[in-house]
Amino acid sequence: MVFTGVPTSFRRRRDHPDGDVQPLRCAATIFAEPVVSGPGTSPEARSRSGDAERIQVYLDRGHGHAWMNDPQIASIIQDSILFFDGTRYKLHALVVMPNHVHALLTPVTGWELGEILHSWKSYTATECNKLLRRNGEFWQTETFDRFIRDEKHYYNAIAYIENNPVKAGLCENPEDWPWSSARRRKEKKD
Repeated sequence: MVFTGVPTSFRRRRDHPDGDVQPLRCAATIFAEPVVSGPGTSPEARSRSGDAERIQVYLDRGHGHAWMNDPQIASIIQDSILFFDGTRYKLHALVVMPNHVHALLTPVTGWELGEILHSWKSYTATECNKLLRRNGEFWQTETFDRFIRDEKHYYNAIAYIENNPVKAGLCENPEDWPWSSARRRKEKKD
């Protein structure tokens, strides 16, 4: 069996006063550097690593304007991603968090990842903004993606995606989170 796919993440755009924007600026800076720890690691590198973890927990818990905590908003996003599963891409894993999305997918022939993500982000931004009675940016421009290297990486990516709400303290088990592939898989079994 060939394990292919592209895990990708994208975040909701923050429209906070300048004071609230700083954690995201730090996250972008910190996550651009490798997280280093272990014997011989400088105190500064260990501090950056700890900052990155704290910021990730802050973001995962949906502090600030976490519009995707609204079940209608989260459903719009999940339904949009599921809509073209099997036609434009094969979706392997998905989770809609309070302020970001993780997905593992394999584009089908003729579709590029950038086209797929643009479609998701464009449609969901329009629909969510309508529901919220607002205009403007909804998603951050950048996404974070990488290619799957092997079978172990494939299963680790799925576990990471589906366990994201558990790690963030939002639920006890992956299948408890309503906007996830773990929940959908459980519902299909029941």
